[in-house]
Amino acid sequence: MLNGNAEAVAGTMNDKLSVGLSLMIGRINDPYKSSSLPENKWEFYVFGHSFVSAVGYDATLQGGMFNKKSPYTLSASEISGFTLQNQVGLMIQHKNIFIELSESFLSKEFKTGRSHIWGGLGIGIDLE
Repeated sequence: MLNGNAEAVAGTMNDKLSVGLSLMIGRINDPYKSSSLPENKWEFYVFGHSFVSAVGYDATLQGGMFNKKSPYTLSASEISGFTLQNQVGLMIQHKNIFIELSESFLSKEFKTGRSHIWGGLGIGIDLE
């Protein structure tokens, strides 16, 4: 399953445009099927999500719109104009219990910063 994504954010915290793709490959139940019972008791797939964002303003790095005097803020020229975020992982679900393993990457958000990589483990129960 391949999906395209687009997002526009405009506000006091940040302004950015993002586009991306999501890919899922495996044994996946159709989420749009009208039956409440899944066709397969087991569902498993690998997934990948990638987003490119054009950043106009980021208050978490540049400070508030009216607070420009803090020594802990960056100027607009120090902010990376584009960022890349990727996530890959594995999802396994049996009936209403699931486990998800994932790894994420975020390119540096400002010129002297570093890229970040982190992982995640999710365990849950679908109550529907």
